[in-house]
Amino acid sequence: MGVQERLTTFLEDKKLEAKSFERICGLGNGTASKIGENTRVTTYNRISKAFPELNMEWLKFGNGKMYIPISHNGIIKKDKGEVLMIPIVNLDARGGFGGNDVSDTAEYTDGYMPFSRDIARPEDIVVPVYGDSMSPKFPSGSFILIRNAPMWREYVELGAPHVLELVDYGRVLKNIQRSSNKDCFLLESINPKYEPTDIPKKLILHVFRVIMAVRRETL
Repeated sequence: MGVQERLTTFLEDKKLEAKSFERICGLGNGTASKIGENTRVTTYNRISKAFPELNMEWLKFGNGKMYIPISHNGIIKKDKGEVLMIPIVNLDARGGFGGNDVSDTAEYTDGYMPFSRDIARPEDIVVPVYGDSMSPKFPSGSFILIRNAPMWREYVELGAPHVLELVDYGRVLKNIQRSSNKDCFLLESINPKYEPTDIPKKLILHVFRVIMAVRRETL
């Protein structure tokens, strides 16, 4: 079994798609399918930082087990149970249709935030919030824990906050409602200063469900 096969095994165990893995690690599109013995050290370093529980000796050489023992990985044992260290990814969720502050910056993991296993999953990510259209629940400067909703075309929880990654407008944080146009979603703000807006579904690349709002100073 080579590096590529071991990475595939890891992704299957994490129930992660290659594209999600690349996004979490801050790697370019297609990196997961090209990884091998000649892959740059910086790529492995990004993988290790994003997934501290992954045994890099196993990934690169097949030595040992896939996961590092609990006392050395990103899962911390506490009196109240296990805590997952979720990566903070430098992609913002803007409460509006303006440009995203970091949309032209390469994705990377900018630290970690602890969550109970009762709340978070290993594939979740944390992103910052900008803009005031979703205040006061999601104020600018806060962070949100989000989870990919790959089946959003079949089902989406109406009235709930989601981050939509769009073809032309970056990422927006809004409550999703049913539109009078079956080909659109109606996006609502919490701040009453902002009017609801229809967005064509064809402009949506990905949808992420907001699990909760958090503040980085809780780290």
